[in-house]
Amino acid sequence: MKIHNLRDLTMSEAYDETQCSDEIKDGDILLVVDGVGVLVEAWPIMVVGDSTVFHRAAPDFHVQTNFKYEAAFSAAAAQ
Repeated sequence: MKIHNLRDLTMSEAYDETQCSDEIKDGDILLVVDGVGVLVEAWPIMVVGDSTVFHRAAPDFHVQTNFKYEAAFSAAAAQ
């Protein structure tokens, strides 16, 4: 997993960047102006902070994803 600093972008621009950048991959950490997120497949999910642009993980997210993103979420929360 890589860490991408997208803090110089608006949240909408950061979302768009996750959709078109070949550098940002599934499971990568996203440092954004409103907090920290993780790219889950094609969707940026907020881990720390609030956003009306990034998605939110469901309460049973880690169970649903067989804990695939647990390490990325822990690393994101530590940022």
